[in-house]
Amino acid sequence: MSTIKVLVLVIIAFTLGFGVSEYMSEHNSQQKVVYIPYETSITFDHPNTEQNIPILSQNSLNAPLPINSVGTGATAKAAAFSWEIVKQFIDNAHYDEAIRLLQTQLGNPKNAPQAWYFLANIYKKQSQPNAALDAWFRYLALEINPQKIDKALVQIKNYLIQLKEQPALFNEDYSWLIAQCDALLKYTANDGDLHLIMAELYSKLNDSYQAQYHALMAVNDPKVQKQAAELLDLFTTDEFYVKLAERMDQPPLDLDAVAKANVDPTYKAVIAGYKDNVRLAPEPLIRNADIGKVYAEMRTIDPALGGIIQGAFSGAFDDPAPVLQQYSDQMSAERDRAIGVVNGKGGKVSVDDWVFANWSPDKDFTPDMYGH
Repeated sequence: MSTIKVLVLVIIAFTLGFGVSEYMSEHNSQQKVVYIPYETSITFDHPNTEQNIPILSQNSLNAPLPINSVGTGATAKAAAFSWEIVKQFIDNAHYDEAIRLLQTQLGNPKNAPQAWYFLANIYKKQSQPNAALDAWFRYLALEINPQKIDKALVQIKNYLIQLKEQPALFNEDYSWLIAQCDALLKYTANDGDLHLIMAELYSKLNDSYQAQYHALMAVNDPKVQKQAAELLDLFTTDEFYVKLAERMDQPPLDLDAVAKANVDPTYKAVIAGYKDNVRLAPEPLIRNADIGKVYAEMRTIDPALGGIIQGAFSGAFDDPAPVLQQYSDQMSAERDRAIGVVNGKGGKVSVDDWVFANWSPDKDFTPDMYGH
């Protein structure tokens, strides 16, 4: 199957499942993956290390990092601090002494970024991935040198790729690894390697919706386009459609698969209504790959469509029309803002990419119609 055909089919499936997924996300928001470090309770040797460091998630990353307990650390305390001493400790694998010495600098605005950077690399050497990534993200939150930030981003990505191939290092906790990739995507939103990793990880967790989304993002990157297309191809088999239907959330592209699946009769009745009431809409991403960058840049509008629909049925408001109009206006404004950001970075996107003159809302927009 050609890449463009796979891309078209999967985006259609992705769009078809939007309504159900919106509803599911509203009811499962407490299950969102966030960056959560392991619980630690360690006291730093230096009194000024309890500082408020900018963080990348809803959860506090200000808990001290784990260290090995090897006595009082008198050796590190006795020595006057210098980066040369730190490097000597690391070169000689005296990691605990280096950690204690670096901890004395975490309250020093000038030295804290570099201290976190060294800590990240030490924890990596000690096969402590959670502590290593925690330190790296703290470093990114403090560093202001663009070249150093870019270097660290590459190192973190390579480390995440390494971890994916060695799941024993993180106890095969794929949700944790997804959270780390997601945190890094906040800095490199269009990185194909990261999106491909996340697509593969979500596939392991049987989350086809997220897997398809990240595979679609990855297919825009020429470096991983082939791998992403192969992954997308897996989402268009009869076996996949039946398994997807049996999850009873996102409907499969082939609605006939529901009849072959072991599902509740109510679900079958709901999906049967799709044939009468739901049509396939055009997807701008198929015509312009830079649209994917716009999607990645766009911020969430709250309440989203799913929340508005629930509000209408629950009686939260009498007339949904003005609420829907407000949502539409906010989405358009956010899209325009995102287009400006993407084009400012060399992208080529226009609002005209969302115009499909040959589209009739009461009919399916089929793959062959994209060429007209």
